Amino acid sequence: MTEIQLKSILKEFNTIQKKVKIQENSPNIYKNAITMSDYKKNKLIVKLISNVLDILNPSEAFVINTHLITHYTWTETTELYSRKFGKNQEKSERTLKRVQNKGINKMLEIINTLEVDDIFH
Repeated sequence: MTEIQLKSILKEFNTIQKKVKIQENSPNIYKNAITMSDYKKNKLIVKLISNVLDILNPSEAFVINTHLITHYTWTETTELYSRKFGKNQEKSERTLKRVQNKGINKMLEIINTLEVDDIFH
């Protein structure tokens, strides 16, 4: 998996989670093989990404969740970071971008050691 592919999945992560919840509550999911296959794939993606996010340090997880998953701008992410971690831990946008990249690289390192690349296509 590449950095671009992972960022794309993270940007769609909330949508994928919501889709899984809807599919779980759909009585017709088991009747349609394509829908069932889509559900299994999405559920695996949610589980994998959630578990990989858990290995990040709080700063990396916050920046990735705030900027990529919940779609805040860098300016908003910087402000929210300052609120969460305190003014004495305030970081510049440039630093937060480095924090995000470090977290993305950690995630990629783990994902790429697993044999799950086919679920992302």
